[in-house]
Amino acid sequence: MAKSPGKIYAQLLVNTRAQAEALGFDWFKMARDIGFDPKVTDDPEGAGPSEVYLEVHEYLARMTGNDAMGVILGSQVKMGSMKVFDYVALTAPTIAQSLENWRRFERVLSNITQISLNDVDGKRYLSWHISNLYGPHVQVTAKAMSFSASRLRHMLGGREVDLTFEFTQGKPRQVETYYRILGRNIRFGCEQDRIGIPLEVMDVAPVGSEEHLYSLIEKTALARLASNQIEDNDLDNISRAINEALKEGDPSLDAVARKMAMSKRALQRRMEENGLTFRQAVDRVRKALAEQYLLDGKLQLSEIAYLLGYSELSTFSRAAKIWFGVSPKAYRRGETSGAPDGQRPATLRAG
Repeated sequence: MAKSPGKIYAQLLVNTRAQAEALGFDWFKMARDIGFDPKVTDDPEGAGPSEVYLEVHEYLARMTGNDAMGVILGSQVKMGSMKVFDYVALTAPTIAQSLENWRRFERVLSNITQISLNDVDGKRYLSWHISNLYGPHVQVTAKAMSFSASRLRHMLGGREVDLTFEFTQGKPRQVETYYRILGRNIRFGCEQDRIGIPLEVMDVAPVGSEEHLYSLIEKTALARLASNQIEDNDLDNISRAINEALKEGDPSLDAVARKMAMSKRALQRRMEENGLTFRQAVDRVRKALAEQYLLDGKLQLSEIAYLLGYSELSTFSRAAKIWFGVSPKAYRRGETSGAPDGQRPATLRAG
């Protein structure tokens, strides 16, 4: 995998490794198949490459043939296993403060995700945006939303709350798994990935709310944020510019530089400083968008090729075969190139 500034808290990889191994996967074989250093889990308190985290989840979904993998794994993350990030929400004085802390301290976990909060029609929406520059992220987005839903329900005790879920992805094949874990208030093919929480519960104290403990944990979280090993990166704006250029049919260096109000040379230098070539960046964004469009199922293959900036359907088909191991049609049907020899994935259940 090419080097890039996309970083995540290594504990996320540690937890995911444990989940994968519980399903019968061999971490070292996965590392060989995907192409990463298996030692990324050696320092749980350090930083790891975001591409590995994203691709491991897509790999697990492909190899098991279960496109609800992310939502299942998110529901199974043990309470407290995310340490300070968990407890800064679980012990907060109100649900509103818990949500604000997720937004405030997301950078402790990752520098490729943006979390926002806004109030609409009687609900506070917790929204996620993950840059397409780091590869397909359908499963990780679903995992983040499922993780957050499990925490919200825990914090609200047995209280009946009308949570709503909106996903940018198309309707998954295993949609019943989504309904079983998250409930029936789910929409797919939306403009944002977000959870809606009724404003009426914002002042509710979470079940584990504890003033003195919260004060200590908040100080720890602030100290961790101040000394964070996950440095900022400035590639998200480039990713957005590439997205726009692709949709306009001109993913060239010239076009993206114009959108960024930069010279071509300045844009190239920016990419070099962040460990990526422009061609690598375009390819990553194309792959992430291709997965989204194919799984959504609303667009013809020729339309997808056009939106990805390809003049010929055959060129898109060749690229998809490299990315996914199968043709675009086969990928849309849920086919994969097959589990690697020796892999015996466990039967998945929703926890």
